[in-house]
Amino acid sequence: MFNKKIAKSEDAALALNAALRLLTRREYSLYELKVKLLPRFTHDAVNTALTKCINEGWQSEKRCAQMLLRHCVFSYYGPLKLILLARQKHIDLCYIEHAVEDEETDWVQTALAALQKKYSADDLRDPEKKQKALSFLYRRGFTPNQCIGALKLFGSVPSDNV
Repeated sequence: MFNKKIAKSEDAALALNAALRLLTRREYSLYELKVKLLPRFTHDAVNTALTKCINEGWQSEKRCAQMLLRHCVFSYYGPLKLILLARQKHIDLCYIEHAVEDEETDWVQTALAALQKKYSADDLRDPEKKQKALSFLYRRGFTPNQCIGALKLFGSVPSDNV
């Protein structure tokens, strides 16, 4: 109805304060910060503020990748979901790879924990429910090998059938 155009601020100090307010709540990727700041500030102000944040160590793509990895593990998501989220946040995948190596993430154990949270051992005696469990894990971003490995550990898939 009203298409008032709000003037963007050119003040880099205000952009820096806005970025710091965001960063005090959680880790943001550079892309996310830019998206949040650009509606209110000019490109030059945003770039100056983000450069200061990086130089002072207030924003780190490495920490953002570690936070994203922890989120996926604690939410029982797999590596494919992690990669998807990293791409959405424009985090370079090398940071994700380093975070996974540093944390020594065992994706099969994460998939097993997801299975244990959703299913009981009796549920997975039925082949149809096994298939649903595999689909459940695959939708959560685990690879087929990780899904089958978790089912084997859960004791529901005989070794000679897979």
